[in-house]
Amino acid sequence: MAKAIKRTEMEGAKELDKALSVFLPKVQNKILRKAARQAGKLVAREAADNAPEGDEEEYDNSPIGKAGRTPGQLKKSFRVRALPRSRNTLGVAIQTSKDLFRGEAFYGGFLELGWVTHRGNKEVEAKPFLRPAIYDNANEINHIFLTVGKVEIDRITEESRRESGGDRIR
Repeated sequence: MAKAIKRTEMEGAKELDKALSVFLPKVQNKILRKAARQAGKLVAREAADNAPEGDEEEYDNSPIGKAGRTPGQLKKSFRVRALPRSRNTLGVAIQTSKDLFRGEAFYGGFLELGWVTHRGNKEVEAKPFLRPAIYDNANEINHIFLTVGKVEIDRITEESRRESGGDRIR
């Protein structure tokens, strides 16, 4: 059921890393958070486009419809949230309104990953929408990181030059 995670090389990452190295860690993180948020918004839009949407008749006769869910609820529920800040992690989470198995669109996690019925006699095939949104847009995500990184580095460098003219940017 689970697929191997694909890895991609980010062209220009070494140059971005080198350009970021002149900044203090706080500024580096600010730049990377902004890039991660923009990339996350792209993935959330693509995941919403990929998410399955049943019709009214299909919903009325399913457990999801009987639970008060409506067609398109999953598509409308995607959010980009910042991961908790720590010394080791930086990034965003693309999730449904609460999380993959919580909230109004709790069933998104089941659709993304598949499941086995409560009796264990039937395996329901996954219909992934979030993973393809990431994998199919890997080049665009890399481009966002590089572009936003460069723009932010240029902006902060220019601001710093105007204010202080110092070597180390705060």
